[in-house]
Amino acid sequence: MKEFLKKIAASYIDLQKAVRTEYDHFKLRKKIDDQNKLVQSKKLSSPQKSEIRNFYKTYGFNKVNCEWHRFYTTCNGIFSVKYIPEDLFYLILEPKLNRYDFAPALSDKNLLNQLFPSVRQPETIVKNISGIYYFDGEIIDFKTVTSLCNAADKMIIKPAISSYGGKNVRLFHCENGVTDYLEEPLEKFLAAYKANFIIQKCLTQHPLLEALNKTSINTFRVMSYMNDRGSKVLSLYVRMGRKGAINDNVSTGGFACGIQRNGNLNEVGFDLYGKKVKETDGGLKFIDLSFPFVDKLVQKATELHKQAPHFKIISWDLSINPEEEVVLIEYNIYGQDFSGHQMHNGPVLEDLLQEL
Repeated sequence: MKEFLKKIAASYIDLQKAVRTEYDHFKLRKKIDDQNKLVQSKKLSSPQKSEIRNFYKTYGFNKVNCEWHRFYTTCNGIFSVKYIPEDLFYLILEPKLNRYDFAPALSDKNLLNQLFPSVRQPETIVKNISGIYYFDGEIIDFKTVTSLCNAADKMIIKPAISSYGGKNVRLFHCENGVTDYLEEPLEKFLAAYKANFIIQKCLTQHPLLEALNKTSINTFRVMSYMNDRGSKVLSLYVRMGRKGAINDNVSTGGFACGIQRNGNLNEVGFDLYGKKVKETDGGLKFIDLSFPFVDKLVQKATELHKQAPHFKIISWDLSINPEEEVVLIEYNIYGQDFSGHQMHNGPVLEDLLQEL
């Protein structure tokens, strides 16, 4: 009877996994269908589809959704069979490369200064870990939290665990225990976050980054890959907010542009849905822009990746301060906006397909 119940339980777990996987496939199919409609993607030719399918058959995939290839080809004008559809990346490849079971703890923003002590990070005012407030490694009471926030200028608050896309990131100021966010008392304002959040001072960014949009911290998304031979950077793009926005996430209305290794930006960038953008809201054309510190970003990402061996593919959010030092904002080990990398920079994993 005991063995029978174990088999029933195992079958139920397998069924749950199968349902979740099918639902994820459905969401991604709907996503790409919607995106192709929005950008009015040009359909691939029959020979192009055959080439894609024959290519993937060599890796054991007999059914591959060519609509992702269609979308990327329309966006950047580069056709390649070596694009990886998002369903293959998120549901097969990324889970094989990265230890998802370690992710909730090792991606906690409250632990980043301990995990990556060799890189500059935004100055932290207060941490909340499992409902307990900390300052400089010591437990503090709420009176001290209030004093620290009163003494600071503009601050950023954001969830520390399982956050993405700029969700619940807010800029605020506190005076005499009252925030400028809806004039809420600090206690009520923080209670909305419940637990596991971090409050940091606003980062001062390099003038070249600030020029992209003054109201947001504009960051670099840098994808790196590591194997037993070391780590290397595969793709870079810069994200910028819209005029008046406080964050640069494309999921909250911002847009991005790919960066070449010499620091030059691509002529065309894209928003979340693949709409082409050629200049900032302030009128700066991407084709006229270049960043002289790309080598520093590449070097720092490869260094940092060696400190995170449980994750073989990572997308880092990095900034540059006025002294041209690299600043770590966060790192992404799932939900890496893989589509963004391919949209901006083509089939970024093409040289690794055989190995992967």
